[in-house]
Amino acid sequence: MNAQPHTGRAADRAEFASRPETAAPEWRHHLPADWADRVVEAFAFTRHEEYEMPAWRILGHDVDGALCFYAHDYVLTEGRSDNDEDFYTVITAGESVRAWRLCDDRWLIYRCPRTEDEHTPGRAFYSFSDRPPR
Repeated sequence: MNAQPHTGRAADRAEFASRPETAAPEWRHHLPADWADRVVEAFAFTRHEEYEMPAWRILGHDVDGALCFYAHDYVLTEGRSDNDEDFYTVITAGESVRAWRLCDDRWLIYRCPRTEDEHTPGRAFYSFSDRPPR
């Protein structure tokens, strides 16, 4: 995966703060409202993209540079045919994950698996962990 930094470290904080909100990912998406005041605020983000398959990962860091947000998304696809002449691509598996570090250093993790049924999303769920997802 190749890294595309959205902002630098301490020297670029002023520049990052002056950027429009769209410069940062929607890192609070899927964060339950009841937990919003208990997460560590992400300040700088780095996005990693996989160029050989549809996949990406975002790492968010607080003002001290510690990891406080994690997200990844990927899909696995496969070529299929109903008549051995016309081929089409289907999603066979995948996953969408978001995780936020809480003030007590636990991680709140949102995970939504993808299945072969592209029209019905997998059953999303939340869990807690002592470590961020990998």
